[in-house]
Amino acid sequence: MNRAHRFSAIRPICAMGFLALFLTTGCASFRSQTVQPASGWPPASSKDIDSRPVAFMRVRATMQDNVMSRKPTEVAAQADFLRAIASRTARESSLFKRVGFDAATEAKADYKITAEVAAKANAGMGTIAWAGLCGASLFIIPCTFTESLTFTGQVQDRSGTELARFEYREDIRTWFHLFMLPLFGKRPETVYDAVKEDMFKCFFQDMKSRGTLGD
Repeated sequence: MNRAHRFSAIRPICAMGFLALFLTTGCASFRSQTVQPASGWPPASSKDIDSRPVAFMRVRATMQDNVMSRKPTEVAAQADFLRAIASRTARESSLFKRVGFDAATEAKADYKITAEVAAKANAGMGTIAWAGLCGASLFIIPCTFTESLTFTGQVQDRSGTELARFEYREDIRTWFHLFMLPLFGKRPETVYDAVKEDMFKCFFQDMKSRGTLGD
């Protein structure tokens, strides 16, 4: 058997080994439950859709990890993801005739809304060293870190006068360990997405309950 043939025969075995390692190595995230899922969502509305206001919405996403990004840094890709959540939850809220993110909407909007989600990892060089030890041990030694998500929402009228400001915060702790696969429902992406959606829902729900739009 030549060398090339021996290598091609070993590759499937190596692939199976790496797949087994991936499936038995996992991570799970747990939220602090400070932000509760909106109750009775989506809310009902007695207003005809044509009588509802038009809103312009500006969405920002920032991150800070105290290692690579010591100051809040805007993340364009995350902002695009948040805009999709904002658009869907705004539509479900039954508060608006339409919500737009473009300059044309801003010029004609009845309300201007700003929403920012700031992610801040409570990490440092010690956390990096711990993560390195976790990886070197093939995840036998667990590793964990906490990240805070802060949602700040502002509502202005057509003239730019602030009508209301809302803030929500959720802490998320993520664990990395060899046998986290049974906690598949707690995968970080699932937990983080749920928190962000709950924040937008609470934002629109509180906007309605407090009569921010004059309802």
